[in-house]
Amino acid sequence: MAFLCRDTGAATAMGIFGFAWIVQGVSMLENGPNAASIATGIFLLTLAVCLAIVTTVTIGDKPMLGIMLIVAALRSVFAALVQFGLYSWANVTTACSDSRLPRSPSTRVSACCSKT
Repeated sequence: MAFLCRDTGAATAMGIFGFAWIVQGVSMLENGPNAASIATGIFLLTLAVCLAIVTTVTIGDKPMLGIMLIVAALRSVFAALVQFGLYSWANVTTACSDSRLPRSPSTRVSACCSKT
């Protein structure tokens, strides 16, 4: 659709996203969904750099597309950190599922995230 509208920024971004989803899907099929991979982490950092480049070009004319690309780049950086093993959601989920916390979901989240 973006190609037909001659929107080069959106078309480039959607092409990059499509390629990234294919690569990540094949990686998941090969390695399993929870397997960490240095190669996938490097790919995600490269993806973040590509999205940052597209963002610098498009943010002036299309601010919403730029915001979407910034969020996507940040997501790629954080996903790369998980792939490198520098950050894990296991610590957060373990803390939030601790049996000493209240059983109600709303109080569990507030107890998990509150500072004591």
